[in-house]
Amino acid sequence: KLREFPFVINAKICASCGWIFKDYVFNSNELASLYNLDDEKLSEEAKSMADKNAKYRGKQMFKAVKKWMPKSGKILDVGGRNGELMETFLTEGYKISVLDMDAGEPISKDISKIRSPFLEWNKGQYDLITMSHVLEHTENPRDFLMHSRQLLHDTGLIFIEVPSEMITCL
Repeated sequence: KLREFPFVINAKICASCGWIFKDYVFNSNELASLYNLDDEKLSEEAKSMADKNAKYRGKQMFKAVKKWMPKSGKILDVGGRNGELMETFLTEGYKISVLDMDAGEPISKDISKIRSPFLEWNKGQYDLITMSHVLEHTENPRDFLMHSRQLLHDTGLIFIEVPSEMITCL
């Protein structure tokens, strides 16, 4: 049975960066204290919360694709910075590559970092390609998706996460 609209999503949006906290609920003062805006750097609390959020999102991503995935295989995380969302996949034995132009280092020595524009990358075949908040930044999503398909095994999957207008301030 379909849900009836409207439905309510409880979340807090950071006034400084727009980050949406859906699962960790803070009041406005608590949310403001996560950031050290005087130094223009994230506070230790914000770093810790971002880490917890990445672990949670990675677990949710794994749950969403697990039943269609082989027991081991190759994953390409497109735009995944340093592999923050891939921890669960790594723990489960998957071989992870992160394709991102970010200069940071991977969160694990077991993650391969590829610094290349996505549409120029044509090496390898993958069981899963993930794109978390990437597709909405592309000039031509169709070309991006067509290229993704070329990088997949015949039974490969693409996991795409994009912002929702229901929880994002526009």
